[in-house]
Amino acid sequence: MVEELYAAYFGELRRYFIRQAHDLATAEDLVQEIFLKAMEHEQTLALLTESKRRAWLYRCGKNLLIDRIRRKKREPDLQEEGVYREDLSKAMVQQLLGALSERDRGIFVLRHFEGYSAVEIADIFQMTAENVRTRLSLARKLLKVEWERS
Repeated sequence: MVEELYAAYFGELRRYFIRQAHDLATAEDLVQEIFLKAMEHEQTLALLTESKRRAWLYRCGKNLLIDRIRRKKREPDLQEEGVYREDLSKAMVQQLLGALSERDRGIFVLRHFEGYSAVEIADIFQMTAENVRTRLSLARKLLKVEWERS
C-alpha cells in the first residue's frame, strides 16, 4: 500500500516541499522521511480513505519540516568568519542575478537552485522547454560576463 502512495504522491510532495523548504536536498529528505513514517504506520493508513491518506502524508511532512526548523534554530552559530564569507557569497550571487531580467532570474533560480527541469519550468512560465534552455544559456553567458567584470 505504501508503494501505491509513493507512486501516486512522490512527485506532488517533492514539488510542494521544494517550495516550502526552498531547498531541493531538504525537500527530498523530507519526502523520504514521510514515506519511512508511512511504512511505520501502514496499518493505520490502510484504515483511511484516499483523501485522508494524502492529508496524512502532507501533515507528516509539515511536522517533519517544523522539527527541522526548530533543530536548526537550536544549532550553534558557525564561526564568525565562515558566516561572513557565506554572507559575501550570497551578496555576490544576488548582485550577479540582478543583472538578469526578472523572468530569466526566475528561470535560472528554479533550474539551478531549486532543481526544476526545463520541462517543469516551461509549464510554470508557459513556454517551450527549448525556449527555457535558450534563456538559461543566455543567462549563464551574461552571468559569466558580469562575473568577469567584478
